[in-house]
Amino acid sequence: MAGNQNGISRFDSAEFRTANSTFTPAAVVASLNEGTSFARIFAAAKLEHGTQAAEKVCRAFLDTLKGSQQRVNLASLDCTLLKRRLASSETILGASKCASCTLRQGMHCGLTGGTLLSYPGMGQDSSSRRTAAMTPQVKDGVQSMRDLGMAEPELTIEFRAPRQMMDVDVPGIG
Repeated sequence: MAGNQNGISRFDSAEFRTANSTFTPAAVVASLNEGTSFARIFAAAKLEHGTQAAEKVCRAFLDTLKGSQQRVNLASLDCTLLKRRLASSETILGASKCASCTLRQGMHCGLTGGTLLSYPGMGQDSSSRRTAAMTPQVKDGVQSMRDLGMAEPELTIEFRAPRQMMDVDVPGIG
């Protein structure tokens, strides 16, 4: 805000644009690379540049992720902000919550659309693997039948040659 000769402040749009031109999507990337979380970047930008400018720039940053071939680190960026914003070609360094996420399908993140490279606990067995490992091992069919007492049936069935069929004339048909 600039003052005039009456001491009344007025809005100076050039001054406003200059102050807000320092906060860009590139500045968000630089801050993330320094280790600052996205939530802290957004909070600081709101205080320094205002809510509207912070939302605009942060939204623009999120929109630039698709097709950028950048690795997204979920330790610094909450995945709920990335809902359907990534393509499968974008890679994600997952957070510990990715291991138990119900939207994850193998290494595909169903929430963001990206592909997980890794996440904490990735080497441990997942719940689906543990369930499959606890099922009994299937033996061959003959052994399973023996275990159930079905390998040698009590009833013997004999197969004989078929009897010769006789032609039967039914009146009124054919």
